[in-house]
Amino acid sequence: MSVWSSVFECPVYTSIEDEIWLEQLPAANRRLIETDKAEIVPGVSAIKTGGHFDGSLLLHWQDHLFHADTFLVTLSGLSSSMEHVKGRTVTYSFMYSPPNMLPLAPAAIQNIWTGIKPFGFKHTHGAFSGQSISGTDLKERLLDSMRVFIQHEGHSDHEFLDVPLDEGKSSTLLRKWDGDPCSGANHEQPGKYVEMHDEGWMSRRELEGR
Repeated sequence: MSVWSSVFECPVYTSIEDEIWLEQLPAANRRLIETDKAEIVPGVSAIKTGGHFDGSLLLHWQDHLFHADTFLVTLSGLSSSMEHVKGRTVTYSFMYSPPNMLPLAPAAIQNIWTGIKPFGFKHTHGAFSGQSISGTDLKERLLDSMRVFIQHEGHSDHEFLDVPLDEGKSSTLLRKWDGDPCSGANHEQPGKYVEMHDEGWMSRRELEGR
């Protein structure tokens, strides 16, 4: 990075939280981002979400989101033949340490969504070759992947599972019922999926009978 910056005479943007990783980069070439988002050139925004690193950044340009390794694309997300099943299939994974398979905590995943939510995108680009995918529903699939991840980390009652894609819209998502008689679907077997609607949690059977 230090060599590239010097050869091309270009600054390097990073979060102030991650300045420690730029020890070999001359201070004159550093551009430290202290705010949650910053327009580094017209039309291009750096979004500070944290996650893999405390100051992990994403880049947004038009309808493209460059996420590097802040989160990763899964094989199911890359597959053109696999149907995305809401509440079951993940397009993205959220890891604190990918080599050690250590997932991010729910609060860290929620922070990523808070940073990304104001931006629209139809294309996402990861850090490695073959990690780019496109689709009109990628933002919804990102949120759904976050919900699935948090739920399967053992946080089935986490508040983030009820966060809507857009403000003012009811949240419709799948959640596994754990047998709680207060769930509104106590005639279903534990492990069955129920859906969240304005009326509360409803099973597939209840929805089909409406």
